[in-house]
Amino acid sequence: MNKERLSEIFKALVSDEAETLGSKRATDLARSIKPDASIREILLVAQKLDPANHSITPKIALEFVRTLVEKSGSQRLFIPFAFGVDVDEFRSVVSELDYVVPTIRSSVRSAAFRELVSEKTGIAPVPEEVVESSQYDVVYSDFALNDICNYSAQKQLVEKSLSRLGPNGLAVFIFADKIVYWETAKEMLEAQAKQGVFVSAILDLTDGLYEATTPIGARALIFTRKERDSVFLAKLEKGADVSAIVDNFLSGTSSSDSDALGRWVKREAFPRFISSENERRRRRIAKKLERAYDGTILPISEISDAVVEARPTGTPFDEAENDVYLLKHGKFEAATNLNELRLAPENYVQILANQEKVLPEFLKFFFNTDKGAEICVLSSVGVACELTVEHIKKIEIPVPSLETQRKILNVYDELNQIELEASRLKNLLRETPSSYAQVTEAIKEINDRGDKFERWIESLPYPLATILKRYAASDDDQHRQETLFFFFEAYSIFAAAILSAAFRAPFFRDAVVPDVELEYFKKSSFGSWVMLDVALAKEIRTRVGNREQTYSTRSAFHTEDASLVNLLCEEETYSILQSASNYRNSWKGHSGITNDARYSDHVRTLHGYLLKLRERSKNLYDKIRLVRPIRLKRAHGEFINTVESLTGSNPIFNKDEIVGDALDEDKLYIHVVDTNDAFELPPFFLLKNSPAEVKNACYFYSRLEGANSRYVSYHFEGAPESTEEGEEAFDYLQEILERGNEE
Repeated sequence: MNKERLSEIFKALVSDEAETLGSKRATDLARSIKPDASIREILLVAQKLDPANHSITPKIALEFVRTLVEKSGSQRLFIPFAFGVDVDEFRSVVSELDYVVPTIRSSVRSAAFRELVSEKTGIAPVPEEVVESSQYDVVYSDFALNDICNYSAQKQLVEKSLSRLGPNGLAVFIFADKIVYWETAKEMLEAQAKQGVFVSAILDLTDGLYEATTPIGARALIFTRKERDSVFLAKLEKGADVSAIVDNFLSGTSSSDSDALGRWVKREAFPRFISSENERRRRRIAKKLERAYDGTILPISEISDAVVEARPTGTPFDEAENDVYLLKHGKFEAATNLNELRLAPENYVQILANQEKVLPEFLKFFFNTDKGAEICVLSSVGVACELTVEHIKKIEIPVPSLETQRKILNVYDELNQIELEASRLKNLLRETPSSYAQVTEAIKEINDRGDKFERWIESLPYPLATILKRYAASDDDQHRQETLFFFFEAYSIFAAAILSAAFRAPFFRDAVVPDVELEYFKKSSFGSWVMLDVALAKEIRTRVGNREQTYSTRSAFHTEDASLVNLLCEEETYSILQSASNYRNSWKGHSGITNDARYSDHVRTLHGYLLKLRERSKNLYDKIRLVRPIRLKRAHGEFINTVESLTGSNPIFNKDEIVGDALDEDKLYIHVVDTNDAFELPPFFLLKNSPAEVKNACYFYSRLEGANSRYVSYHFEGAPESTEEGEEAFDYLQEILERGNEE
């Protein structure tokens, strides 16, 4: 073939790329090719123009097939999908070679490719009728390359090719992982088995062998008409001893030197053709994890009561206190509460932990580690790395004693608190660099968790701080659990008061609060307050995000600080409260719990949510404070309000002045710090100086009783309930919830 003709064929071969990437580049590359260049050398030049469409079968794979052909004594070879290098590689080792170049590329490229292969090898492609009337000793094709990723085309070629395989023949097909693991591919293999053709060997081709393409994993499958009770597993990589692998396969023996050189395993051990490399890696990781966790490696089936898939309709899962939700694909992240799920429930599987063996939080901890995710990947199938219920049951994880699990989780919580405090200090230094001295002192004490936690408590509004103070002072886990639930419910009511106060502004007159019924508040619950929070915050966030509405939205909160509004309406905050509410509903159904360790586990879970809430609130309570007016005077035409700042757990409050509108001494207000703006809160909670022996007892709205309202206290046990005349809190809720439905 002269240089001019070779140049013409080359430019036709890369015509699509030349049109897209530049014909001059194609012309220059064509001129660089020597007339005596091999097909591989020509395709390597084509790769420079467009690597993805001119991939080449790795040399190690071709060497394996050539060695297999030579040592098996095969003489008739058929290549149903030829890439040229294979024809060139095998023509000298067989007496007869038939090949086909299907028209999968454009007709121009296909014609050019046929001519190139014919000219360089001296062998022309065969017409289809010749193939249909022939039998072959060996059939070979590489389907891992990007040019033929259409599954239906591969399936058709494989089925036709295998029908031409002789009684003692061998068929070698290389598939990309995404083909080998597809359910439809498994069906194809089972169908071939019914036709008397069986997979006898699986060889891993290591990632990176197809250098010109995105790194892919591939498997070479060897089919025979002889069924064996075992499957041969080996590994093809650069520098592999191909001759030894072929000898072990043909002789039916396993290598005593290395698994990579081949071993025979029972066929039922690999029903889905999981790679041997994955199996070996799982075993290595399991041994390391056993030492790292000082635990026993156990399958999920032995440490769970059940593994459940989501129902297609209705409620996806029945929630329980021992449930763990594992994402079936992707990052394989785990959660212990439906409200934590990042995707729709149907993407998860529910694992019901056997709490006599493993804590749900420990399962979550493990799956959310890098090694946990790796174990899931190695146990999955398909290009999308899917996990089924059966796969999950077989996943093996390290399980230390329950005592050790609790210690691991407690230390992890401590580290989260240290990380949280470090993050807060970073934010403080960024916003106020002159506070470096304060930050320096805080760094010295960063490991003193108790002190930091106490400081956070004392930064909260009084109705919330008093509850957390009781939690911090208690050493009884059952009492601590109950107190944390009180805190989360009180927080949801406190948030609802702030959001409702802003929502009452005329700007929100047309707003509708979906999915929240007024009926819920005739006898309110933790869940109903959270539902209200979620709905109000979502509507406000929508308006803040609208450039035309953001100013009016901020004005409803009496601020120009968009970050303040974002903090008050932060989605994750209400997700945390929803999770706490879900846990209370779940654990309430287990009234027979008497195990102190179980209460300790519950407290640890809830304390984790407390830390998350602390993280999400950031510097919110540096920006706003709860105040109660105690005196009013007028001077120089302005009202001067003396107020108590209701912050911290100490009922002796600091006093301050707010100049502006006259404030009602019977009301509570939110004061926007560094401004003279304060807005009135609805009476969803009250501060009372009665009974006489208790100053500043706090009560939260609970329910209607006739024409009056019933309030409950979460921190004062001496008089846990109080009745207030009228229905002011309920009326306020009615105005909010029915405003958008007015005719």
